[in-house]
Amino acid sequence: MPTSWERFLHPETLRGNLISLSLFITVFEFFRERVVEMPKEIFSSGKELSISAKEDYKREVLLLDKEKNALTASMLWFKKFEAIDNQDFEDFRCIRKYRNELVHRAINYVIHSGNNLDESKFVKLVCLFSKIEKWWIINFEIAIDPGLKGSDSESIIPGSMMALQVMLDIALGNEKEEGYYYREIILESK
Repeated sequence: MPTSWERFLHPETLRGNLISLSLFITVFEFFRERVVEMPKEIFSSGKELSISAKEDYKREVLLLDKEKNALTASMLWFKKFEAIDNQDFEDFRCIRKYRNELVHRAINYVIHSGNNLDESKFVKLVCLFSKIEKWWIINFEIAIDPGLKGSDSESIIPGSMMALQVMLDIALGNEKEEGYYYREIILESK
C-alpha cells in the first residue's frame, strides 16, 4: 500500500489526480454558469436585467430557494417546469456536496492514498447538464426560432456538450481527437 508521499510524488498518479479533480470542478462550474444563466435569459432583454426584470427574476426564480442561492433556485425552477425530476434534483444535491468536499479538501484528495474521483458523480453531472441543455433548446430556442422548427429533438447536441467533449478529449489525452481539433479547426481557419 503506497504512502501518501509515494502517491503524491508518483508523476502519473499525481497528474491523474490533478486532472480528474480539475475536470470535475471545471465541468461543475460550467454547469453552474449555464444553469443560472438560462432562467435569467427569459427575464432579460439583452445582456442586462432591467430593474423590473430583476424583480420578476427574484420572484419567479430566486424565491424558489429559501436561501436565495441562484444555482439551487435555478434547479428548482427547472424542476417546476419538469425539465428535471425529483431524482435529478437529489442527484444535483449530492453532486454539489461532493464538489464542495473536493474544493475544500483538494490537497487531501490529491495526496492521500485511497482517494479516487467518484466517476458515477461525474457521469451524473454530465448527464444532468445534457438533459437541461436539451430541454432548454427544445422548449425555448426551437420554440422562438422559426428556422429551428422541425429539428429532431433526439439528434440535438447542445453546443455546451460539444465544448465539454472537446475539453475532455484534450484533457484526457484522447490522441485521435486531441490533435484533430487544433489542426482542423484552428490551423485550417488561418
